[in-house]
Order: sequence, then C-alpha cells, then structure tokens
Amino acid sequence: MERELTATALQPEITARFASLIERGALAHAYLLVGNVNMGTVALATEVALRLFCPHQDDQGHPDRTCPECQRVLSGNHPDVVVARPEGRQIKVDQVRYLKAEFSKTGVEGEKKVFIIEGAETLTGSAANSLLKFIEEPGPGVYIFLLTPNKNAVLQTVQSRCQVIELRPLPSEMVKEQLQEAGVPEYLGPLAAGLGLSAKQGASLMEDDWLPTSVKLVFDWFKEVASGDPLSFVDVQTGFLKQGSDRAKQLVLLDLVTMVWATCFSPSLFD
Repeated sequence: MERELTATALQPEITARFASLIERGALAHAYLLVGNVNMGTVALATEVALRLFCPHQDDQGHPDRTCPECQRVLSGNHPDVVVARPEGRQIKVDQVRYLKAEFSKTGVEGEKKVFIIEGAETLTGSAANSLLKFIEEPGPGVYIFLLTPNKNAVLQTVQSRCQVIELRPLPSEMVKEQLQEAGVPEYLGPLAAGLGLSAKQGASLMEDDWLPTSVKLVFDWFKEVASGDPLSFVDVQTGFLKQGSDRAKQLVLLDLVTMVWATCFSPSLFD
C-alpha cells in the first residue's frame, strides 16, 4: 500500500514558510509552485488548503487530517477548494469558464476560497490571458496555486502576477525508497528518478512490465541508430508507436530518448 507523503515530509522548509505566512495572515493571493508532482507541488497546495480550513489544528498549526473539513479537502469534495487539471493535453475551454465563474463567487461555507490549478503550463495563451484579471485581483480570502513542472512554459504575464516558489529536489534516498515501494526494480531506480516519476506513476508504469520493456526498446533503438542500422527507422513505427498507447506513455518514451542522448548511458547496461 502506497504511503501518503505529506508536504511536511516532501518539502519541510517551504511548508514551514507557508505555515508562518498563514499564522501571520500574510499569505499572498497567488503562487506559482514549480516542480514535478513527486516533489510535492500538489501536496504543498493541499497542505495550505488544509491549514486554512481545518478547525482542529495542533499548537504548530498542523491540520489533524481526520476531521470532516480535512477529509473533504483530501477527497476533493470541499466546496471552497476548486481543483482544475488538464484533461488530455490541456486545460480545456469549459474548465476555464468554470474557473472564471468560481472566481466570481464568494466562499460557500466561509470567507476563504482556494484554487489549485495543476498543469498550469497547459493553459493556452488565450485561456491564461482570460484568467489574468482574476489572478491579479482575486478578491479577499481567495488564494490561487498554479502548479507546473516547467516555469518557462507558463506565460510571463502569469508569472509576474504570482509569487514563484521553486521546490527543492527530493533527497536521492527518499526518491529511491519511494520507487522501490512502488515496485520499480532497483536497477531502474536512477532512471525512473531522472524521469521525475512519482511513486504512483512508477507503480502504474510497472504494470505488464511496461517500463522495463520500454527501456529496452529505447536502448536497442539507440544502438541501431548509433551503428547506422536502417532498421532504426522501422522500429519507430513497429515499436515506439505500439508502446506509446496513450499520451502519458508517449511522453515517457520521449523523455527516455532525450535522456539517452543527453547522458550517453551505456546501452550495455541493459543487455
């Protein structure tokens, strides 16, 4: 069973900084959290929401995570915590309309409202621009968290209206432990960590041995390309297209190819 990794475990210093801001009433209206999911972007935004809504915090402001308010936040059912994430390749027009409508409303159960927008880099230019007014002046008690693994893919006009927080890479031992618990074999651990896979993603990609099979596919293809074997062109059609059955897997395959070329891994490692 996968352990829940809280923001305190993943990003202790940044979590403590947010706790101090909440205690002092100095929380800014908009933040851009930069980092992969496994680094704790979602966990950090969720932690702030928990601290804002939990009525049973301890002396250090830690939410109890078991009360009805916390459980609704954690299950995605709190009416004043609005979460948007990409459907397919991008956050769609209907989602943007919904966000704009929610920005205009006050909290259902209080004076606070939290928006968590995952995959902020997938907002189209027009969609992001349509949200600028709300990001810049969201109103009292409204807090916006835009999450992205790639700050440079987010419009500069959006970045300039947010406080940018770049999450720290996790300690290698923590990443290794997470991936091993998810069923990723030890020999693939460094590669999976380099791909920025979370434990959940690692577990998903180990189903039917998809990850080890894909690694072998990419390295075999790399050796063919390096030796000038014309079969390398055929393998793209017969191997890569078949292996990349959905967009998430296609992106992993592309990342694997990039990693091979960028780091010059020895193909013999996987012979």
